[in-house]
Amino acid sequence: MLSVRGFLVVLLIVSSCVQTKAERKSNLPAQQRDARLKSETLATLAEMLPKLSLTESGLSALLTYEESSRKRASDEAIAIWQNGDYPVIEDIAKTFQGEKLWGKISHYSQLSREEKLLLRMEWTFTDSHDLTSWQALIARMNVAGLREIKGWDDTPKLWHSRDQNELSALFKRARQDKTVFERILKEEWFPRFASPVTGRFFESWHKEFSPGNGYIFQITDEAELKLIESAVNRTIRRRAEMKLRGVMGISTSEEPITEEMGAVRETQLSELNLVIEEAVKNLMNKSKFFYFRIYGRKKDTVIAEGIWRVNDYQKSLGE
Repeated sequence: MLSVRGFLVVLLIVSSCVQTKAERKSNLPAQQRDARLKSETLATLAEMLPKLSLTESGLSALLTYEESSRKRASDEAIAIWQNGDYPVIEDIAKTFQGEKLWGKISHYSQLSREEKLLLRMEWTFTDSHDLTSWQALIARMNVAGLREIKGWDDTPKLWHSRDQNELSALFKRARQDKTVFERILKEEWFPRFASPVTGRFFESWHKEFSPGNGYIFQITDEAELKLIESAVNRTIRRRAEMKLRGVMGISTSEEPITEEMGAVRETQLSELNLVIEEAVKNLMNKSKFFYFRIYGRKKDTVIAEGIWRVNDYQKSLGE
């Protein structure tokens, strides 16, 4: 039979062998701990994301162009916000990947504050111009190599390493308390991905009308990319010719530049054509093109539709 002293010795030995969950975690290699934290963070986010919503203060922290600049947006800027990089999308094609263009877009002047935030916003939390929620998603689709987001199951694929590090740091700051983590997300992370119209995560997988959401996919059809290439060529040529007119001191007329206009020699035109061809080739080789359709608040309204170009992330890694 153990004496009291002997019992205490045994108890000390046993207790020294028993580790709490926190102690076991702290003894894991740092890399393994980080991987476990990221995994837990992303699982928690996936569970929360469909339920997250903008707070009233979060919505007021998003500013439209007019609110941040205190001036009216130019027609050129509005055209880019509503139609993307190539404003007259109907001039390129009537369908993309079998998807017929919506066509009619609501006039910018008729849009609500929340709808305007879907086209251009600043988030006062970061004190800088930000991508809109759907542009932020396209940027992440590019990095992840996603051609389309088909639903909630695809959203965990969006978060690249920088996102994962940021989210893990927030989860750690919340001491892995889900209630605290949700509050921090709403204040410091979620607004950049929310639709100001719905207050929820921007859902980019709706082929049919869904208020404040949209439909986005990468254009990969070769024939359609050829049509886009023609539009790129026209855009670059127009800009190059306007610049040449300025240099040569000739009219800024939209008429094509010809040798008969004087001041411009045939060799200069040939050089211009070569430069344009090379610029178009380089841009097409390093780009991805995404079709986007952004729905408004009212039934069957579209506030933006067009093509958005991004530098191909995967190709940039090989440069």
